[in-house]
Amino acid sequence: MSAPTRIRSTLNTARLRRLTREEFVLKPGLSSPGAIAIAEAVAAVRDAVFGNTLGTNYQPLTQRKYHSDLGMLERFLTASGAVTVADITTGMCSAFLYSEPAGGRHLPAAVDGFAAYGTQTSRKTVLRLFFVFCAHLGLSWEDPSREVKTVGSSSRRWKPLDDEQVAALKRTATLKGRVGRAPALLAVLLAGATVAEAAFVEVRDVRLDERPIFLPGTGRATVPRWVPLDDWQATALGYRLERLRIRHSRDGEAYLSAPVVTDGQPQGKAVEASATGSQNAAKELLARSGLFARDGYTPRSIRAYVAASVYAETRSVNAVAVRLGMAYLPRAAALAGADWRAAWELAPSGPLDERYALPGHLTVERGGDDDGS
Repeated sequence: MSAPTRIRSTLNTARLRRLTREEFVLKPGLSSPGAIAIAEAVAAVRDAVFGNTLGTNYQPLTQRKYHSDLGMLERFLTASGAVTVADITTGMCSAFLYSEPAGGRHLPAAVDGFAAYGTQTSRKTVLRLFFVFCAHLGLSWEDPSREVKTVGSSSRRWKPLDDEQVAALKRTATLKGRVGRAPALLAVLLAGATVAEAAFVEVRDVRLDERPIFLPGTGRATVPRWVPLDDWQATALGYRLERLRIRHSRDGEAYLSAPVVTDGQPQGKAVEASATGSQNAAKELLARSGLFARDGYTPRSIRAYVAASVYAETRSVNAVAVRLGMAYLPRAAALAGADWRAAWELAPSGPLDERYALPGHLTVERGGDDDGS
């Protein structure tokens, strides 16, 4: 199975809709909605997830993720004093959403009062999964997490890089030699890849003669595409490919299918671990260059730099979307810091009341001053 298919299959999931009170049917044997122990409810939801009994068709990686997250939710609710599903309150759901893990437990966040935005969205997903599945299984109709909202925004948790910082990244990447994974990873990221799809770029995807590289996409997040390489990226990848050619000198097919920025072809659980490894490697490279996550520098900062560079060169949001593999133009424009609507909208002069406020206008606060899947 090719790399893009592997990634996409983990994301090919169906969402169950929420039931209305009239549609809810209490499971036989329960005295009232929610009158079931939390452990039993979690076990029932897990069985439904793994058995795909509700037509969700979750893939193995997704099933394992939900199995782990449901266990974390069960432990948190039990520690919070809830015995049955009916005991779960909105306050408990809020505490679960905003807390940070510490010593195997979940404690309130110590930095800004909230867990990282990505962590919040992950927990919001498992809360929704749990209560929606409970409704479809006839265990409980109420959803105390429904009004709980994530705090902050991923667009406000990172800062875009500038040319000097990217130059520092390139120097840091080559400190330990030009044939290692760090220069190759940075080259692929600067070409427009996400850290997830970078893990699945193979030798056959790099065409140094004409200098395009194929990025495999990650299902819903990005689409497969060919993108150009600049001189530095082509040189870095050339050194890496030569190292891999020597390593696989006796097996031409193994050489062509070898991942460029990871060691070995990931299978099973290693698929997820490989993408995580690329994420961690990118964070480490940033940190070694003096660009720390606490200051807002994340792998997304590299992606924002690519978006801004492409937009500065082309003045085209379409070009940004193609380079980054994004299907939604407003997101591409936001990443590039481009107000792409203003040039095409005509409004009358003079003061306008609230009716004529244009919520569709794209307003981007760049991460350097106040700025964040």
